[in-house]
Amino acid sequence: MKNSMKYMGLVACLSFGALQARNSKIPSLTDFVSMVGSTTGLYGSSSGEVLETMSFSPDSKKILVAFGHFCKLLHADSGKLIAHIAHKDDIESAYFAADQKTILTESRDYKVRLSNADDGSNIGLIEHTDTISVCMFSPDSSKVLTASFDGTAKIFDVRTGLEIATITHEDQVTMAMFAPNSQLVITGSVDGTVKIVDATLGEVIATVSDSLYLSNSLSSS
Repeated sequence: MKNSMKYMGLVACLSFGALQARNSKIPSLTDFVSMVGSTTGLYGSSSGEVLETMSFSPDSKKILVAFGHFCKLLHADSGKLIAHIAHKDDIESAYFAADQKTILTESRDYKVRLSNADDGSNIGLIEHTDTISVCMFSPDSSKVLTASFDGTAKIFDVRTGLEIATITHEDQVTMAMFAPNSQLVITGSVDGTVKIVDATLGEVIATVSDSLYLSNSLSSS
């Protein structure tokens, strides 16, 4: 289902030109990869891997294109390969930090890899033991936040590639985000708790439980 939604989104993004070019017929995945290659100079996967995701850098000078286990970092004006970024399973998301210095790739191998956007060299690896539900850069591009069904969320320092903190819950962590100032993180879990965390120190500032809302609703009824 997730891959189907991704494909539909990719087709929708090109629909303004693709549908006209093909007499309003929705293109197959093979046609889609062919169109990308013929219109931008990009190239597909010789092994027949499925196109998983793609994105531009904020300055539009570079592109990330993920086929199966591998992500290609390319020059947008020529399609020339800069680097390959590899995972052990299919890559589900790949994008640049706002400052364009770092790349984040997230895979079904339960890992998030941080890479240098200039040459694709490895900066760090964030490891989980179950499906990753959230992965994002902080607004100031200095940190990365991940959350997983393994019951944890992790904050990493992009500059050092080292972990700042692991926030634990008693069940799947399904939501997590940075504050606009990049100083705080909130995480939400199926266990019914939300944690507010100092993103620099990794310390839990407060834990909010759904039981508070339950008690309030009972007392007011």
